[in-house]
Amino acid sequence: MNKKSFVLILIVLISTVLLISACEELVTEDSQETAVGEEPVVTEETPIEEPELVVEQPKVKVQCTNNDGCEWDEVCIDRFCGKMTDIYDTEGDCEEKCNFNEVHVTTSDGDEVILSRGQGSYTMAGAIAWKLISSADYCIKEDPTPVAIELSYKSTGVIIGKEIVILDVGEESEVISHPTIPGSDFTLTVESINEECS
Repeated sequence: MNKKSFVLILIVLISTVLLISACEELVTEDSQETAVGEEPVVTEETPIEEPELVVEQPKVKVQCTNNDGCEWDEVCIDRFCGKMTDIYDTEGDCEEKCNFNEVHVTTSDGDEVILSRGQGSYTMAGAIAWKLISSADYCIKEDPTPVAIELSYKSTGVIIGKEIVILDVGEESEVISHPTIPGSDFTLTVESINEECS
């Protein structure tokens, strides 16, 4: 017998011994002691179901300059994408629902108007138009009811962008500027609203 054959037989023997001892350990661990003539008791492990952990990610506010920067079901509200239901609670469960009319608005160009929902005005020969957003009746919240005003920016009669500003009674808007016309700055102030509930 040559040296290579001897080494090969030795490796096979050692592998066989290791394999047999490993199998004996597995059989010993899994088997249970039984008395003579008794059937071995078979236990079935019940898998432990761990509850599924659901972590709700907080929604990240997306900045915008007009509605085009938002998802299809959102609008640009005070420079952040959001939904109209973020402003008015139209689906809440409350004793009475409210809405407003006769909104007294002043502008930095000297205009003073009293408008109903859906009505508006313009500045710079219509390059910037604004109107009060209509809403379904809503539940009153603890905070005063805000007024949502939609701004439309036009160039050669075509709307090039829209956004919504939210103003409380007595609040003046930030400076509103046309995106392509320099020196078009103006502001809006909601002086008062007539809120009716039923």
